[in-house]
Amino acid sequence: MRIVAEVVTEDVAKEELKHLHFPMLEAAHAAARRWRENLAGNFKKPSKVTRASSVHDLVIEEVENRVQGVPGVEWVTVGQRELLRVGQKILLQFKLLSADLMPSNYPTPRAESFNGQGDLPGLPRATRLTVGYRMNQWGTEVRDVQILCTRSSRKKFWSYSIEPAAPQQLRFEPSLPTPAQAEPRVRAKPGVKTIDTKKQNEEDPK
Repeated sequence: MRIVAEVVTEDVAKEELKHLHFPMLEAAHAAARRWRENLAGNFKKPSKVTRASSVHDLVIEEVENRVQGVPGVEWVTVGQRELLRVGQKILLQFKLLSADLMPSNYPTPRAESFNGQGDLPGLPRATRLTVGYRMNQWGTEVRDVQILCTRSSRKKFWSYSIEPAAPQQLRFEPSLPTPAQAEPRVRAKPGVKTIDTKKQNEEDPK
């Protein structure tokens, strides 16, 4: 597989993303709290897919609210993927992590190409990083948030955690605590840049 751009190093990523670490960490924890307190009770026994999809949508919404107005960041929508472009070097996706701390995907050709830094129509030339969140065994709380640079769906170049080494005050509450935010977002936010692509027959799970 041909890699479409030079892969950034861990040190470069840390420098480019340092102003986003805390907002993204807060967003993941706040999304899990919203699922636990506002949505999980609507299901007798929610499936893993339902829980993962709901938390994913809430994570995206929480991140959007926290990075609004931050210079140098831009949302890009490709098919059903919502990605955050940071400068010219980095493109972020937000994903649940599997037990082996890799992005949780069905192994479709498109997912394999995305995780392998391969060429995909409509995607900017930039290193694709995953902001991955690991849940507890009940899927009710976030245990860890990591930044990963993958070379395939099973291997990675590097990864690091953005969870604080020592406890500190995190604002786990929703960033905009209004009744409307009790449900996952189902439409595009105003100002989101959209790149039109042919809708895929197979989409990755959240």
